[in-house]
Amino acid sequence: MTYRALVAEKTVPDDGSKGIEVALRDLPDEQATGGADGPGDGEVVLDVLFSSLNYKDGMLLGGRPGIARTSPLVAGIDAVGTVAAGGSEDFAPGDLVVLNGAGLGESR
Repeated sequence: MTYRALVAEKTVPDDGSKGIEVALRDLPDEQATGGADGPGDGEVVLDVLFSSLNYKDGMLLGGRPGIARTSPLVAGIDAVGTVAAGGSEDFAPGDLVVLNGAGLGESR
């Protein structure tokens, strides 16, 4: 299975300048679910219903330096979805949750 995401990747064009390449890509689910090992302790996997792009994402997509802490990076720091699986005592599969920040859209 795959999911569709807006991905920003740092580039170095032939002229040596720094840039950002942005593309809508279909990514493998394993990239977002912790791989073959699944989510770690205290982590969950979400079936995302809605996500958004916000001001920080606009700065990233516009090539503003210092926004992306890793490359490639999936844009978006907000999500609403249901818990699909996880290793958290706080959330059970089927729980409706809101995620904002927590490194989402910065380093993961």
